[in-house]
Amino acid sequence: MGILFENVEDLFVYLQGGEHLEFVGQVYGLPFETMEERIDALFRFFEMESHRNIIIDDYSKGMKKKLALASILLHDPDFIILDEPFEGLDTLTIVKIKKLLRKLNERGRTILITSHILSYVEDLCEEVAIIHRGHIIYRNQTEKIRSEFSEEVAGNPALSEHALEDLFLKLVEEENGVEKTLAWI
Repeated sequence: MGILFENVEDLFVYLQGGEHLEFVGQVYGLPFETMEERIDALFRFFEMESHRNIIIDDYSKGMKKKLALASILLHDPDFIILDEPFEGLDTLTIVKIKKLLRKLNERGRTILITSHILSYVEDLCEEVAIIHRGHIIYRNQTEKIRSEFSEEVAGNPALSEHALEDLFLKLVEEENGVEKTLAWI
């Protein structure tokens, strides 16, 4: 299992990036040659070769996120949990990670993503659960959400473009509408 927590400040910030990944590889008992090959590949994939020997505390938030992702991928886990995996990352890195997640899923890996950015969830996930105030209020396959919700809003292309986001808003709008909180607007 590999878990990416939203707070990437939990890295060993006084180690260099390469040292951190070597430690993680040793914890998982990876053979030295396998570990070094994978570390090299991960630094290349995340375009961080120049940061391998830099203390993590000097990394930007995005660089720390990349290193944390590399840490959970190093041992090739079967089950991956990602909490807000795209926060703090640039667009090119997000696209690369989305492609990587699709490839991992095709290889049979199970990936659980929690995110407030519903367009990423809709783009990546086969099944979705909407949680509001600590309770699952809706659960369905992404394709069914698209087809059912787009039928419901037929004739309004602005609503059918992001079905999951529109569905979420429909489910919670009455409690959280702008009208209630910012009446003067």
